[in-house]
Amino acid sequence: GKLRKIFSGSRRFRPLGPGVLSELCQELGVMLRAGVPLDRALFLAATGEEVRPEAARALQQVRGLVCQGMLMWQAMAETRKAFPEVRAAEQSGTLSRSFLLLARDYQQEHRTAAEIKRASAYPQLLLVMLVLLTWLFMAVILPEFEPLFAYMEEVPLPTKILFSLVNLVKTGWPILLAAGLILAAGIKAGLGWKKAALAADRIKLSLPGIGKVFRMVYTARFARTLGTLYQAGLLLPEAIRASGRASGSIYLESRAMESARLVEEGEDLAAALGRQKGFVKKLPVMIKIGEEAGDLGGMLLSAAESMDYEGRQAAGRLLSLLEPAMIMVMAVFVGLMMAAVLMPLYASYDGLGQNLY
Repeated sequence: GKLRKIFSGSRRFRPLGPGVLSELCQELGVMLRAGVPLDRALFLAATGEEVRPEAARALQQVRGLVCQGMLMWQAMAETRKAFPEVRAAEQSGTLSRSFLLLARDYQQEHRTAAEIKRASAYPQLLLVMLVLLTWLFMAVILPEFEPLFAYMEEVPLPTKILFSLVNLVKTGWPILLAAGLILAAGIKAGLGWKKAALAADRIKLSLPGIGKVFRMVYTARFARTLGTLYQAGLLLPEAIRASGRASGSIYLESRAMESARLVEEGEDLAAALGRQKGFVKKLPVMIKIGEEAGDLGGMLLSAAESMDYEGRQAAGRLLSLLEPAMIMVMAVFVGLMMAAVLMPLYASYDGLGQNLY
């Protein structure tokens, strides 16, 4: 009612990265455990020397809402996914402990993401070089040879194909742009953006090689968030929904919502998740063990750590194969480009030699 009207002007923020959230949760957890008042802790966290501008603005908004009478979890929810779910922690009086647990989990996720990022730096550099090389060849080098080839009676097929592609890009880009817009409009009309994004995310998780890495990363994030929220006292269906939103995958989020519905109807978590596609298959097995042992939260966190490790290993293996593959692609591309240019030149030299003799 009135509170919703008062806070309706709250700004939406992009989700903060795991590294930023780890630092903020650690600071808030330590200050709250030491007895610092909540509004003061939020102020100190927002005005720290190393806090990022986006995080500072989000914290300032949360503090303003808290000072006006809104509960912490409600104020954080107003930022639209910038901060994690802390409703159960605040209601149960374990906010400081929950923040410290979240800090640990976000730090682990940040380390995993950093390792994958470091490993992918070289393939990304090769991709940039390939794009720049393509542009240089087609926009600068090939046009210099076009007048020479125009006077030739017969041009080899690879050269014809290459110049046709160049002319298509140079003169037909409005048509290509219009075709892309029409395709996008057709997808929106036929499926809607949400369904299209859901289908694209499902395809991404099903891709050979890279799909396994995505499933590992997203499932580990889901399991870690679920374990932390469950240990903090959040009801299991609510924790499943919040963990699905935090997974980073639209498709897994939809599967988590379905699992939460099944749990509310009386099905156990392992069976509910076992029915869903997209999650790593060993997650329901480990959850079943945790349920039988009476330590579901601890087993979820162990599963997340295990899948983090497997995800890093899978990403490392994939990237180790990607680097030589990209080098081979660059070599083949350069070879084809050079052949398309040199073949007519050699043909013209042969013709000139026959005329001389």
